[in-house]
Amino acid sequence: MDELWLIGRILFCALFIASGIGQLVDLEGSTRYATAKSIGPARTGVIASAVALIIGGVSVLFGIWGDLGALLLVITLIPLTFLMHQFWAERDPIVRFETYLRGRGESEAFFAEIAVEGDDLASDVRRRVVELVPPTASTMFDHVYSDPHPLMDEQRAWLAAYEASFEEGAR
Repeated sequence: MDELWLIGRILFCALFIASGIGQLVDLEGSTRYATAKSIGPARTGVIASAVALIIGGVSVLFGIWGDLGALLLVITLIPLTFLMHQFWAERDPIVRFETYLRGRGESEAFFAEIAVEGDDLASDVRRRVVELVPPTASTMFDHVYSDPHPLMDEQRAWLAAYEASFEEGAR
């Protein structure tokens, strides 16, 4: 049973150590992501959080001041969660994708071009929808079944008689 605790401890700490190393290896990408989140001095924050994750993970892994290492991880992770990873507030996939693209270094010109294209497309769609000719009510029965069906014929006839009753009452 002691082996399982050891394996769990190694895997638990590897998560934090690998995350810290990953932030340092992709320092530019991590800095861009932090900048896109409008976080203070982004580069300094990324380096500080990466070092804290590595030191905390190693401390807990080897049991060298493990309680202080765990405290360091908690002190690092709680602010990071609320500042950088607000998954509960970021529900709109378009905003999330835009943040991702900004974090990957896309330029403002790219987003301006996309906004113009989107506005043009929306304008074109609205114009086409307004120009559509409204279908007659009886066409709703045309594609209910792949083949003609007596129930649809009966309902189409009922609708025609119902609509005709309004025309007769208007005379």
